[in-house]
Amino acid sequence: MINFSKKNGFTLIELMVAMSLFVLVVGLGFSIYAQLTKVQQTNLRATRVYADSRFWLDRLVDDIQASGIYYDATYPDPTVIPSPELHLRNRAGQLVRYFLADTNADGLVDALSKRVALGPILTLSSPEIRMRRLDFYIDPEAESETSSPKVTIIWQASDLREVKPVIINLQTTISLRNY
Repeated sequence: MINFSKKNGFTLIELMVAMSLFVLVVGLGFSIYAQLTKVQQTNLRATRVYADSRFWLDRLVDDIQASGIYYDATYPDPTVIPSPELHLRNRAGQLVRYFLADTNADGLVDALSKRVALGPILTLSSPEIRMRRLDFYIDPEAESETSSPKVTIIWQASDLREVKPVIINLQTTISLRNY
């Protein structure tokens, strides 16, 4: 005779409960993995924007330190309000102008640019970033016989994404060596 009272396996309800818990745990794991991947990509974009911004800001600082400030009638007083341009005289006596320009004709100011004398406009910033703000302040108290002028640069850049771009803000103050 066959005895059916012994259990040799799982019931259908036990299998359904175990599968439901397994699917829940795997789904939660994939959700956490997707969120971590998104955060990592955002951090990578921020690192790229910061590295590109620092590189070009350091080049700008080197040029400012090797030059003298050039004041002319068309140059706004950067001691009162921030100026979107900086006019310098390089060692060769040429006028050097730093400003933001629209490099891809989309109406957005997006690149740090430089023009020496009446030469061509050179794009300095990386095509991987969009410049959002560039302001120059000149410290008037620093212009004396014993000290050189100080230029403060406020720089804001972002990546090229339209939705939720990564925005980096940098600020630095430079003393001119060649004054």
